[in-house]
Amino acid sequence: MQLVDPKKRGNLDELEPVLYAALVDSMCQNFLPMFAGSICIFAAAVFTALKTGNELLWPFAVLIIAIGTVRAFEMRNYEQRTKPLTYAQARYLEPRYAAGAIVFAGILGAWSFLTIYANDDAVAHMVCVAVTIGYTAGGAARNYGQPRLIQYHILLACGPMSLALALHGGFYYVGLAVLLALFFIGLRGINLSLHAIFVKALTSSFRESALAGQFDTALNNMPHGLCMFRDDGRLAVMNHRFSEIMNLSDDLVQSGVKEGAEIFQHACKLPAKGFYFRPTVFSGVTQSHRIAREEIFGPVLSVLTFRTVEEAIEKANNTAFGLSAGVWTDKGSRILKMSTELKAGVVWANTFNKFDPASPFGGYKESGFGREGGRQGLMDYCKLI
Repeated sequence: MQLVDPKKRGNLDELEPVLYAALVDSMCQNFLPMFAGSICIFAAAVFTALKTGNELLWPFAVLIIAIGTVRAFEMRNYEQRTKPLTYAQARYLEPRYAAGAIVFAGILGAWSFLTIYANDDAVAHMVCVAVTIGYTAGGAARNYGQPRLIQYHILLACGPMSLALALHGGFYYVGLAVLLALFFIGLRGINLSLHAIFVKALTSSFRESALAGQFDTALNNMPHGLCMFRDDGRLAVMNHRFSEIMNLSDDLVQSGVKEGAEIFQHACKLPAKGFYFRPTVFSGVTQSHRIAREEIFGPVLSVLTFRTVEEAIEKANNTAFGLSAGVWTDKGSRILKMSTELKAGVVWANTFNKFDPASPFGGYKESGFGREGGRQGLMDYCKLI
């Protein structure tokens, strides 16, 4: 089985749309590091302006914090999205992000050049070099999805700094300029390697997913039932037709995933013999989900959130069952209120699954009728005379 488009793709513009969107997505995140980095560079620019007394450095400090803040909050808005990034959105976001990064790098390079070339303050020079190198290294890690952007960053931010060191003169300044040039060449190579590794991993994942999807489609379109067993005799694969023939119910856990709930399963090793299921927790569950309406006889927990006690009671009672309930709180009045309003046969407070033979036990609604235990449980075995 082969993919329809198996040709190899090289640069970012030729990537599959899904891979391209993933690479752009990796660049447009991390609001906090971006904002913190902008504040640090702004502080460094203010420090150099005060230390050298050069008034020309103040406009650069203002531009650094202004552009850095705008870029950071654009990232924050992006991180608050609720839907995956599409290819069209990625094509729109990439040039905007690149433009902001290039402008910021240019301002950083101009500030570095002016600080080093126009002043003889060694402390200001040290601060300038350290900040520029740190920001460039951070940008290389964040922008590995677009190597060309890192090349522009090195050219616009680090190029002027190295040039200013060389023009400043002196054996140590020139030597530092040469060492930094070699460092930036190595950084560019590391960035290209990271990009290649990430693209290769994404491409492999994408093609495996596509092959699995084609196999699943072919398997489920068969008119006859088909199943495969492992060498230990356990069922490994079956199609929908086999499930219909054998009258097997749909997997409740998989229905939760399909309906949009987020699943977490511990990667524990299950015994080869017997019937076992991994402990599973669902988050993002709503009342309409099947896993919230039907009982799963297994180690599966569905988590629903609430804001008020009234909302919690309403959600707990919005079910066809009512065998038991549990309330966890540090307020006795809340326990009394909820125990009287929850429609369940037993309501436990700050504990669960504890029984007393003197207390009646039974369910509401579809969880059964009658009571066991206590005086009420004995009444069915009594004949009143």
